[in-house]
Amino acid sequence: MKSLTSLVRSILEDIEYGCGTSTTRDFLTITRRVEHEGVSFLTITLPNFAKDFERCLELGKVDSTFFLSFKRQKGGALPRFLQGLLSLVFDMKTGVLLNKPDICAIADIRQVCLMFKKVLLECSEERTKAAFRGYIQTENELEQAEAALSERDRKDFLAMSRLIWSDWDLQYSRLRALEDNLVNFRHVPKHGPGATAERISGNRKYDLLRWHTRLEPNFPVDLFGVCRPDLAHDGLASVQFVDPDAEQPVRVITVPKTLKTPRIIGIEPVCMQYTQQSLLELLVHSVETHRFSAGSVNFTSQNFNRDLARISSEGILNLATLDLSEASDRVSCSLVYDMLDGLPNLREAVMSCRSTRADIPGFGVKVISKFASMGSALCFPIESMFFYTLIQLAMHRAQNVRPSSASVLRFKEGVRVYGDDLIVPVDMVESVIKILKTYGLKVNESKSFWNGKFRESCGMDAYDGQCVTPTYVRRLPPSDRQCAHEIVSWTDLSNQLYKRGYWRAAEYCRKVVESALKRKLPFLGSLSAGLGLHTFKEWVQSDGWCQKLQRFVVSAAIFTSKPRPSELDGYGALLKHFLRRSELPNEDKEHLKRAGRPLHAHIKVRRVPGY
Repeated sequence: MKSLTSLVRSILEDIEYGCGTSTTRDFLTITRRVEHEGVSFLTITLPNFAKDFERCLELGKVDSTFFLSFKRQKGGALPRFLQGLLSLVFDMKTGVLLNKPDICAIADIRQVCLMFKKVLLECSEERTKAAFRGYIQTENELEQAEAALSERDRKDFLAMSRLIWSDWDLQYSRLRALEDNLVNFRHVPKHGPGATAERISGNRKYDLLRWHTRLEPNFPVDLFGVCRPDLAHDGLASVQFVDPDAEQPVRVITVPKTLKTPRIIGIEPVCMQYTQQSLLELLVHSVETHRFSAGSVNFTSQNFNRDLARISSEGILNLATLDLSEASDRVSCSLVYDMLDGLPNLREAVMSCRSTRADIPGFGVKVISKFASMGSALCFPIESMFFYTLIQLAMHRAQNVRPSSASVLRFKEGVRVYGDDLIVPVDMVESVIKILKTYGLKVNESKSFWNGKFRESCGMDAYDGQCVTPTYVRRLPPSDRQCAHEIVSWTDLSNQLYKRGYWRAAEYCRKVVESALKRKLPFLGSLSAGLGLHTFKEWVQSDGWCQKLQRFVVSAAIFTSKPRPSELDGYGALLKHFLRRSELPNEDKEHLKRAGRPLHAHIKVRRVPGY
């Protein structure tokens, strides 16, 4: 705790020097409230302050409904906390946004308030249980929203989906190629690196033990379960075929997100995860190059959304950034079924590898109405297609335009979808929000912006064309050399703060890391394998010459880890070999002996090139 408040003090000293306003009382307030409220003041209360601050930027003024947990100056509109910085953005007496607010002050306020929002800490048991209750409540709300849909809503959504996602007029349609690949079984499966519902990990995934009979029409086991059909008799001798009512349900768990609430994900069974990955590759390429969605729906790069968020904050483009809450858990499976009506082969394949039940702690096994939770390989692309379809439907309704190929192409220019990060034209915001809510989605209006000059999308927070994204503290400070992940994280934090101009804070992080390592951090290039400091002048230290590499090297700490032991041989080893996407040999010569995410990580000192 002391290390975190000391980092805050260093940040405030940098801000005081840069903005020319005193932050002494602000630090005393933080220290006092941390003593009484604990770390939750840094991880929950201050982020809520930042949320109110962003809404005030959006509305153009501060009123009495914001900053309720902070005292206000008598006769003034602003809270006492961070008043010096706030006065550079808002008028102290009226609370109205200044004509030319100090963008550095905006960035500094967000840095102080948000830096600990994403620190890796376990939520309390009470908050975790509340998250599972929310998961069940979302299911109930989704069923109610689906039942409330009118016949017209269903009909319009189906018509729009057919128009966008069934482009059969062109001889070389991307979606036609997708359908052909599925009919001819040219989709190649693969195993992901993550956990599975059966708790099978590493190389053990290639020794398939269970196969759902629902998969057979689209993923025949003699083609997907062994490397060659003629080996099916022996290679599949130990495989258990499972009927739908005996399938392994999705294992619902929580993973750290913020101290306020955890993130809920669903861990898929091995065979479902394995087959979903085969569709993922085809679907991502097809949608990103499809004429009705190319450039508007993206999976591989967030830069499109980031650039548009920054540009639209400047007023050059009249675009809004929208954020959805519980996005993946509010995508109805029946609506996804309708959306893929024009792609019958894809629809059949998607539905066959979709898990229908989830094992929820405290509630048991439940049949789910959502398409899939986070954890499914198809969750991200399907939800993006779903949101894009609804946005197009909303824009056509708002303009009272009959959907056509020309209208879809015209409207898609102002739309960007990357998962639940949406960008739409400002004049369409109300119509888009109305449609999203009609179809069971929940718009997070506290993180959606279209009135002022603040925009937020895909990690880009911008005000008036300038980036005001804070640098986050991801882990608690390291105490010794055994804290390998913390050492790497705080070294990176030091470099990020240095680049942002918070030099005292960067220096403090450097001292914390050096105290844990018991050695100095050298100056290294950004591409070096060692842990070191980066400078604007790109200084690189060296303490010797490597005869073997014929280059200068430096003694530096490095992060090392080994995959956990996981032996594989027989038909499983053959399957792993033939599923490789590259013709080159595997770089890891022992990949049949070890695989999966490592159990332990270490910090070692080696002589490495400085750049």
